[in-house]
Amino acid sequence: DTKAQTQKLSSLLGQPFVLIFWTVSNAQQKMFNHDLKELYAKYNPKGLQIYQVSADVDKAAWATVVKEQELPLINVCDGFGVQSMALHTYGVQTLPTMFIFDKKGDIVAKDKFTKAALDKELAKLMN
Repeated sequence: DTKAQTQKLSSLLGQPFVLIFWTVSNAQQKMFNHDLKELYAKYNPKGLQIYQVSADVDKAAWATVVKEQELPLINVCDGFGVQSMALHTYGVQTLPTMFIFDKKGDIVAKDKFTKAALDKELAKLMN
């Protein structure tokens, strides 16, 4: 993460979470981060986590965006870009890509890139 700490995705099992693969060069995703912050504030007290994986090679640029946007989400970057093992593990073909997981670790939705659509999915998960 931005503090050079390892953040394990497996630590989120047992709670609902959103996994997002993104890049700081995508202006739409940077704008969507504002919606993510609002949804995080709404649902994190109920147990939701949001875990973003950056597919950037320039870790300094990624860390700058995370800091400037004051993202409270878990945010990681390994600096391998499209060669990142994380992208291959999840079969990510395009950026951004989003997976929504329930408490059991099952994928229940994918690519809900509007605030309303993601809010609807999260509301179902949190009830």
